[in-house]
Amino acid sequence: MVLSPLLLLIGLVASPSRSGRRRTLRLIWFGLSWLVMESLALVACLGLWIASGFGGRLRSEASMDRHYALVRWFLATLFRRAITVFRLKVEIEEPEATPQEQAARLTRPVIVLSRHAGPGDSFLLVHQLLSRYGRKPRIVMKAALQFDPSIDVVINRLPHAFVHPRPAVPAPRPADPAALAVPDDPAAPSDLATVPDPAAPAELSGVSGPDSVADPVVPAPTPAATAVAVGEAAVPGAAASHDAAVVREGSVISEAAVIEEIRRLAAGLGPTGALVIFPEGGNFTPSRWRRGVRRLVDAQRYSEAARASRMRNLLPPRSGGAFAAIDAAPTADVIFVAHTGLDDLITVGDVWRALPMEQLIRARWWRVPAADVPREREAVMRWLYDWWELIDAWIAENRPARPPA
Repeated sequence: MVLSPLLLLIGLVASPSRSGRRRTLRLIWFGLSWLVMESLALVACLGLWIASGFGGRLRSEASMDRHYALVRWFLATLFRRAITVFRLKVEIEEPEATPQEQAARLTRPVIVLSRHAGPGDSFLLVHQLLSRYGRKPRIVMKAALQFDPSIDVVINRLPHAFVHPRPAVPAPRPADPAALAVPDDPAAPSDLATVPDPAAPAELSGVSGPDSVADPVVPAPTPAATAVAVGEAAVPGAAASHDAAVVREGSVISEAAVIEEIRRLAAGLGPTGALVIFPEGGNFTPSRWRRGVRRLVDAQRYSEAARASRMRNLLPPRSGGAFAAIDAAPTADVIFVAHTGLDDLITVGDVWRALPMEQLIRARWWRVPAADVPREREAVMRWLYDWWELIDAWIAENRPARPPA
């Protein structure tokens, strides 16, 4: 903090004034704002710990309400700062505010299934849930976020689940990988022309059915290949070649307990609760998209692979976490969230070149009442893909143009 004026001066000198971009100055200013808020949040956490009887009542409802208020302040302040520094504008399209919709907003728990793409999208989502809709989010997030001191302290005092990826043994590859080629670029017009899809038309799959595929091309299921399929159903948010464990209160929970953690969070939802899950398991990138489609092909899930190959803006959704949450919270409505605007910023270089972003972020959400949510596992998987296709089409139609550099 003592060096803040010096850093700002360096940023002013180092950042050219061309078109008012001043990238370095903007990043330094935003970073310093973040550090100030981090420091204030940690001091507030100390005060809340003392007020709770030196930690004795941290798990009480009143204490958690105060911690949610702290998170609300932190994200709202960060949001306002980001809007100013990066020249962002956010537009949210909501369901029509009918009496039924208004009544449902704070009388029933919700399970939020959102796409994951672009820098800071999860923070924006949680900010909107807290500040705009008065919800108390329960979050499934990557354990790496615990490296942030305030997140580590605050979130560990609230209902949560941290997912920690670790390497796993990959499934065996087909004898002729070229015969099941996955498109190199999600923007390319080709589909999975050589992937057999029994449920798809012949012009999509390129074959009349699974019987026309030679055994060496599509290997019979093996224990390792079956493990991939089971892992996909059981581990929400894991990468294609990763298993997962859950880190909670300093301990590592086995991968078999991940679903139970999701169930625990969902089962405890109150009328204002919101369980946030990202079924894609990570930010969208072209390479992750290709790996996701390949994972489905390797698991011999050709129908899902064909559908995923046509969704050029989203990763294939994993249904295990969504099903566990729906099963554990039968009275919860399901909210689907789509957004676009910063999803093309994939690398640090992309973010740097886009500064100041001067970008419109568009978002839309849909509510599915609990009575209309499917309850069988296979039905949930098909339903999730149906919604992902709708979200993919919405993104393609609503992606705002990026201003020229």
